[in-house]
Amino acid sequence: MPIRTPSDRRLGSGLRARSLRPGLIGCLGSAAAFARGRHRRWSGAGAVGLLVLLLVASPPGEAATGSHSLTALPARPMVHPLLHPSAAGRSNWVNLTSIVAPPGRAKAGIANDPADGEVVLFGGLGGAGYYTRGIYGDTWTYRAGAWTNLTPAHSPSAREDLAMAYDVADGYVVLFGGWNGSAALNDTWTFLHGNWTQLALNVSPEGRYAASLAYDDHDGCLVLFGGTGPGGADQNYTWTFSHGAWKNVSSGVAPKGRFDMSMTYDGHDGYLLLFGGLFPGSARGDTWKFVNGTWSKLAPPTTPSPRGSAAMAYDRPDGRVVLFGGWDFNAGGYQDTWTFEGGNWTKVVPGTVPSGREDTSTTYDSSDGYVLMVEGQCCYTYYNETWAYGGLVVRSFSAVPSAVDLGQRMSFQLQTASSPANLTYNYSGLPPGCAPANLSTINCTANVTGRYLVTVNVSAPWGTHVVLNTTVSIVPPPKIMDFRTLPGEVDVGQPVGLQVTMVNGTLPYGYLFHGLPTGCSSADTSNLTCRPRAIGAFTVEVVVTDGARWVDVANASLLVQPDPSIASSVATPSTLDLGQSTTFRINGTGGIGGLTYAYEGLPPGCMSANASTLVCRPVAAGTYSVVVGIVDASGVRQNRTVALQVNPDPIISAFNVTPSTIDLGENATFTFAGVGGTGLWSVQYVGLPPGCAAENNLTAFDCTPLSLGTFSLRSVLTDGAGWTVTANATLAVVQDPTVLSLVASRAAIDLGESFLLTANAVGGVGDLRFTYSNLPLGCQGANQSSITCHPQAVGQFGRITVVVRDASLRSAEATTAVNVEPRLLVTSFAYRPASIALGDSAEFLTVTQGGVGPLRFAYSGLPPGCPTTTNASFSCVPAASGEFNVSVSVSDASGATQGSNVSLIVSPALPPAPSGSDSFGLAAAAVGGSAAVIAGVGALLVRRRRARGLPGEGAPRDDPPSPLFADEATGADGVDSDLYRGEPPTSDLGPE
Repeated sequence: MPIRTPSDRRLGSGLRARSLRPGLIGCLGSAAAFARGRHRRWSGAGAVGLLVLLLVASPPGEAATGSHSLTALPARPMVHPLLHPSAAGRSNWVNLTSIVAPPGRAKAGIANDPADGEVVLFGGLGGAGYYTRGIYGDTWTYRAGAWTNLTPAHSPSAREDLAMAYDVADGYVVLFGGWNGSAALNDTWTFLHGNWTQLALNVSPEGRYAASLAYDDHDGCLVLFGGTGPGGADQNYTWTFSHGAWKNVSSGVAPKGRFDMSMTYDGHDGYLLLFGGLFPGSARGDTWKFVNGTWSKLAPPTTPSPRGSAAMAYDRPDGRVVLFGGWDFNAGGYQDTWTFEGGNWTKVVPGTVPSGREDTSTTYDSSDGYVLMVEGQCCYTYYNETWAYGGLVVRSFSAVPSAVDLGQRMSFQLQTASSPANLTYNYSGLPPGCAPANLSTINCTANVTGRYLVTVNVSAPWGTHVVLNTTVSIVPPPKIMDFRTLPGEVDVGQPVGLQVTMVNGTLPYGYLFHGLPTGCSSADTSNLTCRPRAIGAFTVEVVVTDGARWVDVANASLLVQPDPSIASSVATPSTLDLGQSTTFRINGTGGIGGLTYAYEGLPPGCMSANASTLVCRPVAAGTYSVVVGIVDASGVRQNRTVALQVNPDPIISAFNVTPSTIDLGENATFTFAGVGGTGLWSVQYVGLPPGCAAENNLTAFDCTPLSLGTFSLRSVLTDGAGWTVTANATLAVVQDPTVLSLVASRAAIDLGESFLLTANAVGGVGDLRFTYSNLPLGCQGANQSSITCHPQAVGQFGRITVVVRDASLRSAEATTAVNVEPRLLVTSFAYRPASIALGDSAEFLTVTQGGVGPLRFAYSGLPPGCPTTTNASFSCVPAASGEFNVSVSVSDASGATQGSNVSLIVSPALPPAPSGSDSFGLAAAAVGGSAAVIAGVGALLVRRRRARGLPGEGAPRDDPPSPLFADEATGADGVDSDLYRGEPPTSDLGPE
């Protein structure tokens, strides 16, 4: 079977796992054997290893007592409370990469070596390029943030994917196996005090690489698990190493075969912890513990995703396991950080995180107090970075500056890269004037000269401390008491002297001058004399160095002047409006002594003054030539002419909006005019209604407003001199004329009556005009919102219309309806029957024409027994006999009234008829007539009534009901005289 290389592992060849071999449980066969092993290694390196074992097994601050045996260890190691501080502020990655560091690599072996107080790194895979990589065989040590290349002459051969850990019981670093580029190795080496030693063993695990090796503090031995063996098979054998001997302790319960898993001892939970790993083509994400020689699978609720080649180490100060990065065939270079404590994984998000990577070398650095992660690879890149997690990381301690003059301010600065806020700082050896403080930086001023060795002891709450030193020198400084030029101002070619006065410092003094004008050269002297040949203002610097090489610097000014001259003269602004200010600025140069200034030809309102800057406000327009002059102390004069133009102020002569009132949607025209001012105008318009926008500087434009309202408009004219004037105008934008309603005061009237027609209109421009149409005959329209109408014809006028127009000829209309009825008329008022005896029923009926309904009927003069009513007809039984003058008054809805009356005679009741006789017989006996005649007349009357079709008798009539009860057999008044009695209607009671 072909051998699978570390690079081939990621391809996954589907190799079968080898069957497990039974093995022994535990690190030692017996306690006696352990004791014999200790006895054999008591001298030399073994004694050191035992001492380290006792120190590690004991909590901080406690003496290591008793023998270290399997039976003496508790089920879970005791941990001092200081080893469990809050992780707040410390759980962070810190980049400690220095200039001197191992070349970039991956798959190197690493182990913490507490015996020598350093971390040891060996071998690995790397090179200048990913495809030109090689295998390393060098040895590096890390201590206090610094890497050192040891590489002893006698060293293991170059290899990668080796297993390496510190054997606490025996007190040295153990290296096993690895891959040398062609074969899996199974040699065992130890490293102690900077030397490698190969062990000659009779029993050893078969060759393998990518296995995990960690010290089991509970069982007191090194544990080797997994890896890829000969032929490329992934192992799941478990071996222990103790006192220089390997033992196969594999059992039936163990993690499945894998390589590149992460394994470390969990000091908080008291067992060896294993996570993840790779097998051909995939990754594992299971968590196992190994304690008392037995593997057990854990089931934490949350775990990192399956991966291999992840960095993992126990963070002793935090009391938890830290895991970072790894890969899983599908994605390389994970960048997440996890912690394991109490059987649970927790994902943390540090503020600073290394880039994603795998195949790092990771261990806990007990000397520096933090987890150390080195090297690794990702994305075709080998890293040579050094990272720390948690713990106390001190970058530097220095005095800034390291040498100061007495009385100068200085500081002692301690830079920590990753630490909590509650570190403790103890200083000693500070110079007088510098007081100790529990701070990382002390700022102070020393008050006694001398050289001081300053020490700081930095302590972390979990017990880690770092001691650092720095030196500082305090000397009395040289002091320049005076440095001057005599004189300070000279003409070109005149002599000038430079004088320096010194105190303190160590003799001799050295002098060096800088910034001298042409014609002057530096010299090592306190008194320098020269003649400047260049014009200008010079700042001369002198640097004085004393015998102790301390330096003081001072400056002096030297002005070398030419003859006086006017470099520039200007009036700002040179063109302005009347009432504005202008400033004359004269730049006079040269000359000796102070310059004097004079102005001639100024405009009215401006007065001359001895000043290089003159501000004035002219009060008269015009063109002016102003002469300015300067004179120095020797009387030399120079003149210059400045032109000034003063213009009248700008004026807005017109700003109009035409028309000033418009309907919404109509155009308005804006016009603008102005005069005067300086230069080009800028015209702006403010307050324009929506829909109106004008580019600046337009003097006329049209627009159509989009909103109603009265708008206060303002035009702003700004001339070239910045003078601003404004003018105002008003534009009213009103809604189109609208007829809110057209209302007739009476919707129905009688002919001859009148009504008021009112149009309610709003909006529009100017006066509104009203035009009416479809009016009834006799009604005249008028240009008024209300008109009175007297109809002269009957009818229903359903579309009486008013049209309203404004001054812009915008119009609106509305309609209403009026009903003109005929005049109210009572055509008849009668009762029946014609003869009514007491006890008979009388029926009254009123017949009308015209009028505006509904009609109301009122009766008067009715006999007792006949109650009044408002109906046109009613029946009643008179309760008294006699003659009654009954009247009816009819009124309609418009108030018209008509009346009529009738005379009603109620005769007394007839005596009762004899038994068996009928009414007709009784009537005949009473008048003495013949019964036969009476019967004939009655029969004739009955026939007449049926032939006429009176109400309630026979078939209904087809002819109209007026006149009352009339037919062709009636009299001239249309009344049947032998059936009803009534009076003709009276004249109208109401207005015509």
